[in-house]
Amino acid sequence: MKTYFLLLLIFFGNLVMCAQDNSVESGVSGYSLSSIHNDNNYWQKVSFKIGGGFLIPQGKLKALTGGIPVVDLGVDIPLRNRKTIGVNMQYGVPEKVNNFPFQTNNGVVETQIKSVFNAMVNFKKGIFHVKNTHLDIGLGIGISNLNTTIRNPDYKKEEDASKYESIAAFLISPGLELKQRLKNNELSLALNFHYAPYRSSKRIVEDIGSLFLVPKIMYRF
Repeated sequence: MKTYFLLLLIFFGNLVMCAQDNSVESGVSGYSLSSIHNDNNYWQKVSFKIGGGFLIPQGKLKALTGGIPVVDLGVDIPLRNRKTIGVNMQYGVPEKVNNFPFQTNNGVVETQIKSVFNAMVNFKKGIFHVKNTHLDIGLGIGISNLNTTIRNPDYKKEEDASKYESIAAFLISPGLELKQRLKNNELSLALNFHYAPYRSSKRIVEDIGSLFLVPKIMYRF
């Protein structure tokens, strides 16, 4: 899990460097390479967001859990031509869970979803705006991790071992975001689909599903 997260951070770091290069091209955005780091107006456009929402299971996932409330933290970096690149992290604990079979080193046992962690890099494009109202379409790429209730036997034996056994999968998240600019901040409503093929994990005995519908509300500060 930590390896996946490190790769995601490296990927995002490279994209940020490319974003800065795109933002400072002469004649395009009005910024010069020599002035970008001293221009407060540009860096003020970098937004930090906090919010919450629900992971609403679809298909086979409905048999495992109900809606999962999540906390969402994000940062957006503006590019040219109404494009944005950002990163989001979500964490949630399900309120209702059911058992499912899970493969361990000692055989198949019954377990439950203990918590969910998602991390993704987002690419957004503005497609409509009227005064202070903006509509973006976006695509997120990252990882989704389901922690189970099974203790990891390698915990404390290995430096990067997690406390509980988990299921990690590649995450794709298309969606729409409606943003309303306020006096000094911004409020946004978003709707995404999280597709993560958990069945690709060798730990999964039966297909548990792969799709969440994710409505959320975010506040920029």
